[in-house]
Amino acid sequence: MSMKREAKLSTGATIPMVGLGTWRSEPNKVGEAVKSALKAGYRHIDCAWIYFNEAEVGNAIKGSGIKREDLFITSKLWNSFHHPDRVAAGFNETLKNLQVDYLDLYLIHWPLSHPEGQHGFQKNEDGTPKEETGYTTADTWKALEALVDSGKVKHIGLSNFTQSKIEKVLETARIPQPFSKLSFIHILLSQSFSSTANPKIFTLLPTVLWELMVSPRYLMIPKSMR
Repeated sequence: MSMKREAKLSTGATIPMVGLGTWRSEPNKVGEAVKSALKAGYRHIDCAWIYFNEAEVGNAIKGSGIKREDLFITSKLWNSFHHPDRVAAGFNETLKNLQVDYLDLYLIHWPLSHPEGQHGFQKNEDGTPKEETGYTTADTWKALEALVDSGKVKHIGLSNFTQSKIEKVLETARIPQPFSKLSFIHILLSQSFSSTANPKIFTLLPTVLWELMVSPRYLMIPKSMR
């Protein structure tokens, strides 16, 4: 599976079709995972504020010696930053932790808007998700568009949204998602990235792997955990 395979976005930019996911990576280990992945040829790193490890990921990226323009870095806005007045704060924290001047792709992580400071998926007494009201995801999207206007983000998108919810947000969008037929596939692989392990070796059902290798519609984001 070539790490150099890329997909073209609507802006004309390209995105590596294989990336390293950093979800549930243990502290003091995710940095080594990123370092080893970059040495193996990975150039797309998938991050998120809620993973609580972006500072360590940022240190690994900075210490890799790879030019920023040669990397594609994705991160995601957590639910408690959805209010338009808090989007910039969440984004700037990610930018500071990753030690970069811009992101290639910034996604709204989930279609749920949590109250400020809520980091988990909390529920009301009736079992429904506890959500913040008074604004819509379309309002959050407008705040992300302002980040694109500032030059700090190249592309914006939606993560974990159903098709109907995507369409609802994009009805009023000034800047569309840069991809229409691509799907981000986060795959939990049995792998270990370390200074001695070979990051290219992992186990996955052969039929699934083959589909992902030959299809131009999917972007693979392997996890960096065991």
